[in-house]
Amino acid sequence: ECNLVEMGSRIAARRRRLGISQNFLAEKVDISRNHLSNIERGREKPSFDVLINLCNILRVTPDYLLTVAYTHLTLPTI
Repeated sequence: ECNLVEMGSRIAARRRRLGISQNFLAEKVDISRNHLSNIERGREKPSFDVLINLCNILRVTPDYLLTVAYTHLTLPTI
């Protein structure tokens, strides 16, 4: 399951940790700064190509951005 808000938050946190501006990252990924901002806020879903480019530039794996943190999930009882 992919949570767009969580994914966007991870993108923004990683970008800030690397000291990269939204403008710089958007230019490198070849999208508008507004589109990147909306991705970081969980308002828009990145295309597959944009996701892969983000991963390459931010030096993270796709599963890091896409996977829900399982710490808050409850496993069903059998």
